[in-house]
Amino acid sequence: MDELVLNWTKELAWEDNPFKKQFLEPIEKTIGGYEKERQKLNLLLLNELPFGTITGQEGMGKTLLLKWFTSQLDKHPEKFIYAYLDKKQLADASFIQNICSPFKNKHSLAKLFKKEEKITKKNVSEYILKNSEHKHFLIIIDDANLLSKEDIETLEQLKQVPKVQIILAGKSFDKMNLKSFEKDNLGIDIKKMDFPSGRDMLKRRIESVGGSDIWPFSDKIIKDIFGLGDYNPKKILTLCQERAKELAIEVKQGKIKPPEHRLIKIEHEEHEISYEDHPIEHPPVEKKRKDDGFVVKFTFKDDEEKKSMDAMAVPDETEEIEKTKEEEKKSAEKKTAKEQKEEKPSKKEKTPEEKIPEKEEKKKEESIIDINLGYEEKPKKEAKPRKMEAFDIDIRPKKKK
Repeated sequence: MDELVLNWTKELAWEDNPFKKQFLEPIEKTIGGYEKERQKLNLLLLNELPFGTITGQEGMGKTLLLKWFTSQLDKHPEKFIYAYLDKKQLADASFIQNICSPFKNKHSLAKLFKKEEKITKKNVSEYILKNSEHKHFLIIIDDANLLSKEDIETLEQLKQVPKVQIILAGKSFDKMNLKSFEKDNLGIDIKKMDFPSGRDMLKRRIESVGGSDIWPFSDKIIKDIFGLGDYNPKKILTLCQERAKELAIEVKQGKIKPPEHRLIKIEHEEHEISYEDHPIEHPPVEKKRKDDGFVVKFTFKDDEEKKSMDAMAVPDETEEIEKTKEEEKKSAEKKTAKEQKEEKPSKKEKTPEEKIPEKEEKKKEESIIDINLGYEEKPKKEAKPRKMEAFDIDIRPKKKK
């Protein structure tokens, strides 16, 4: 091992630790399993049932299930108001005040102008009925084993208030007298987490911090962890964190190959690419190929001539014959018959009168210059110099016939 691994989550390309005890937000995207339990909670709302319990040993996911449930209620404030109490609130002597806290927070501004109404066991039912504004009011209590006898009596009283629903969660309620609550409309008992649900939970947690599926774990590793953790979600997460640190070292040593997407991610992190260091290579312009000749391409700064075009230098035979006839006709009109007889080949530069006039309007529209190969040299034509932005020449040899 050449180097130490000090940040194991970074070595696995994770943004955070997916196995920490805190609930990962949003819960609906990180919770795995509990399908039947969540369905029962949904039916409790739809059927407006007054009472239900959730039981299970510590670490089995009771609190997670309740947190998911309250997160769903938060999406519908126009229909539901709820009070969530755990062992911290239950340790407080003012049980009734904690139950009514959602209404107090709602009317907090009224305290500045009106004396706060004192809530007691006698008037708590009336207070909730008056302030609920015809919405469903849910009393959700985690660690309900800590409820006192007096607290249970208060809940029995509130159960009679219209649109009040009570959900209790704890290890067991066998020692508590809940017979007065009559029917348990939930009856959820969380025992062991099955493998598919546990695998889905780990997958969701890992992907929530930027991971891919269950990597660096495998199904075999997870099954071993589930056995060691007795299929308890809380114990499983602790064991997964310990195993992930070991796997991070193996990744550093090259014993475990990361998925393809992670290789790309690390490459971008370690080798930042800048335009100056790695200029963009523009793809070559595809040019039209003909039998022979060569291509001349101009790109002008003029707005009207910014488009670049490619064309072969070999002219069309029919077009060239017509141009030659036209040029000979113009030349014959300017010269007398006598000058034509006395005319001898000379290398001297021709006078301006002898030069073939050029059509300026037509020249402005053309951005391609045809260069003739294998023909007689034509008189040079004057053209205004143009500023060019790019100049590319692609020379192709003639094909042998």
